[in-house]
Amino acid sequence: MNTTFIIKLVHVLGVVFFTGGSLILSRVIASSKKESDEFKQALAKIVLRIYKIAVLPLMIVTVLTGFYMAIQLGSFKDPTPWLHIKLLFVLILVALDQMFFALLRKTAAGEIREKWATYNMVHAMTGLAFLAILICVFIVRYPVGA
Repeated sequence: MNTTFIIKLVHVLGVVFFTGGSLILSRVIASSKKESDEFKQALAKIVLRIYKIAVLPLMIVTVLTGFYMAIQLGSFKDPTPWLHIKLLFVLILVALDQMFFALLRKTAAGEIREKWATYNMVHAMTGLAFLAILICVFIVRYPVGA
């Protein structure tokens, strides 16, 4: 197997598990809306531990392998705008993920007891950003009939 294939494989697996992990964890937290504050705090501590062990490292691996491939394959020299649009949505996805991380830390520390809808918003926006990235890669980059 060549190096490019392995990097692409690691990148795709990282994308799947990073975005899947983010979506699942944000959904778990958002669904505890009607629970007691003690339950929410305990759940947030567990989810935070999972996030730190799995999701955060996978996000870093995904971003690093993505930039490595873009540099290695010369994608930054490509005049088509699909990569720049995709990178914009990647930045949005990373920002949403870090927003979720900050909310999770505050909830685990018992500091946040207001508007539980913020978790729902982060969850929905993460899904939309991921969908936009997929559209950039599979539709904008390779238009039908091209």
